[in-house]
Amino acid sequence: MGRPKNPNRNPTDYKRGFNAENYERLYPWAKKGRKAFYNMAAKQAGVSLNEFIITAIEEKMKNETPEIYNEMMQQQEKTALE
Repeated sequence: MGRPKNPNRNPTDYKRGFNAENYERLYPWAKKGRKAFYNMAAKQAGVSLNEFIITAIEEKMKNETPEIYNEMMQQQEKTALE
């Protein structure tokens, strides 16, 4: 699964390459002082801030744009089967 590890490659470079191939970056901006509260909420929920944000986005999509959410989930299932 994924790329084979290259013993001559720096582990950090490998992670960066893997992430570049498999993830997209989002850059949300928050008002000053809110990040600390977002971090506290994520910690209380027992997840990373990233997971907390992604879950919030996907819950909002599911409730407000179910057709787009369903399309995204179908695409994810197709990708998982490949």
